[in-house]
Amino acid sequence: MDLKSFLSTVNKDSLVGLSVPLSVPEDDSVIIGYYGPETGAGYITAPRGELDSAVGILYTGKRFPVAVHGLKRMREVYEIRGLEIDPLRVWDTRLMAHLLDPSRDDDHGYRLSALVREYLYKDYPYMGEDLFAQGYPEFLHHCLEKDAGLVYDLSEVLRAKMDSDLLRLYREVELPVSSVLVHMHLDGIAVNQAACCNSLAAARLQLEQLKSQLDFGSRNLFSARKTYWYLHDKGVDFPEGIGRGFRIDDDDLKELAEEHGIELAAQILLWRKLTRDVRFLEAGAGADRVHPVWRMTRASTGRIVASDPPVQSIDKKKYRPLLIAPPGRTLVKADWKTCQARILAHLSRDPELSRLFLAGEDLHTRTGQMMGLGSREEAKPINFGIIFGQGSRALAREITASWKEQGLPGGADESQAENYIDTFFGTYKSIHPYFNGEFATLTEPRPSERVLKNPVTGRIRRFPKRESDKLMREMKATLLQQVESHLLKASLVRLSAELKERGLDARIVACIHDSIWIETAAEEERKVREIMEMVMITAMILSVPLPVDFQ
Repeated sequence: MDLKSFLSTVNKDSLVGLSVPLSVPEDDSVIIGYYGPETGAGYITAPRGELDSAVGILYTGKRFPVAVHGLKRMREVYEIRGLEIDPLRVWDTRLMAHLLDPSRDDDHGYRLSALVREYLYKDYPYMGEDLFAQGYPEFLHHCLEKDAGLVYDLSEVLRAKMDSDLLRLYREVELPVSSVLVHMHLDGIAVNQAACCNSLAAARLQLEQLKSQLDFGSRNLFSARKTYWYLHDKGVDFPEGIGRGFRIDDDDLKELAEEHGIELAAQILLWRKLTRDVRFLEAGAGADRVHPVWRMTRASTGRIVASDPPVQSIDKKKYRPLLIAPPGRTLVKADWKTCQARILAHLSRDPELSRLFLAGEDLHTRTGQMMGLGSREEAKPINFGIIFGQGSRALAREITASWKEQGLPGGADESQAENYIDTFFGTYKSIHPYFNGEFATLTEPRPSERVLKNPVTGRIRRFPKRESDKLMREMKATLLQQVESHLLKASLVRLSAELKERGLDARIVACIHDSIWIETAAEEERKVREIMEMVMITAMILSVPLPVDFQ
């Protein structure tokens, strides 16, 4: 069926499930499967040159509500920019599944096949005998029709499971920000190509030398499961609470390295870091702009994660400066001052921490004075480490490493770190009771699961049933990072709209943790700064101010 004929059969209020568009090189066309109670199952064909209009009409939802799986990735693959998506009429099952259970494996857990098996209790892919008997292209058409029907059914099931808070997050934040991230991917960010080329050979050599020492063969040590078995086979004796489920993630590796002194864990962390650096340098050496994929379903706290290349996690001092603005343009970078500490003040309602921010004081300076340190720079790793829930041993390592990196003298031992922790919580007395109360709610007897619901955003996270020290640390980090990620996403949506409405020659090119980078014409830098500050300080109403720093 062609597009015009299909549109004439659909009622404007009838939900239609759609498959992923599939390119057919033989005739340079695209096929999209569809299913709806009124239309039944079928497929649409459109010339490749009309893809924007065909997919645009189907996915805007202006004519009728649609259900899709992974709309953002479809748009990135087919380079579709200008869709005016109606969040009340477009249901993306991948985003919905992530909101309902954000702790899945991003590479596998949100695939249509995994969701169909879990929520619809059906086999996927569908391989009935009659399907095997069909030839090409009938076989292909039937598969797309079947996918469209599964997406339709899945959207109905997932929508019924979402409470009002998750529906609001989906409509006001998740689906709108997905469009911003599509543009960020397609626009890319400029790099110093010559510097990337110059650095690549040395970085590759360092990575190969470390890989030779680790001797892990073809194993992928980014995989939590394969990392567990590698360490197991090397004879690592896992402490209580680590390695359950036969998985070792980044936090586990840090704990093994910092708390238990296992050098092999530290080497794997270094291998991961060097691998990310090399991937970035390879991308930068091959082009004057890199085009990261900004992933929305990779982090269980809702954070946006960059990959291909991973520009957020490259070496901050050595390689992040290689992200540049082209000639005649400038990069404006802004982030919130001590963002997570301000979120903590709001959540805990600690009177002293709140007073400090309301009075416009600097947390790092205040901590430096409390701890008898010489500068605010010495206090930074103390504040960050304590807020992230580090124990005395890990905090001592963090302080020593940070001071050394900054060229500051001295360090901290475990006893000093313990004193810093006691002083911090002795000053801000409401923080411990707040976290303990949230933890008691999370760990109270439950029949099947532990679910943390953020009191500010309504975002949830599901935790394993077992209790551990790690569970407390993850809970603390989750509460803060969920709010931080919400601030970032809400700001990206508003900034994108403001820049477009005002007709500025500017575009959002990156978000690095809690900072936003905009590339703009040099003569418009001042106006862009004003807009960024206005949007970011009002992105969310907290009990303390949210001032912005510009780099």
